[in-house]
Amino acid sequence: MNKEVVLTYIAGLLQRLEEETHINTYIIKQKLPKEIDTRHKEVEILQHVLSEPAMSRGDLDALNSKVTLHAIVNFFGYFLVIGTLPCLYLLLVGVYSLFAAFMSSASYSSWSLTV
Repeated sequence: MNKEVVLTYIAGLLQRLEEETHINTYIIKQKLPKEIDTRHKEVEILQHVLSEPAMSRGDLDALNSKVTLHAIVNFFGYFLVIGTLPCLYLLLVGVYSLFAAFMSSASYSSWSLTV
């Protein structure tokens, strides 16, 4: 009986070792190369971001003006699409031209609105 218990124990150990070997083989041959490729792509993206020059205040202001302009266009464009304002196109063109003129002005930050 002791011999059978020992053989069963050894067979169980061998089976567990084979399973671990299969798992480790899968990890080494399939999973790790994919993860390494993913990490290489992330590093390339980060290196590209680092190679870009730092943004100045002027760059941020230009981006902010573009975002604001797009928000205005999208807002009025929504009404144009649903057709609630029939002459919205003219209004949109007028707002766009006023905003573009305002943002192209060198001293737009010193403008003040008076009512």
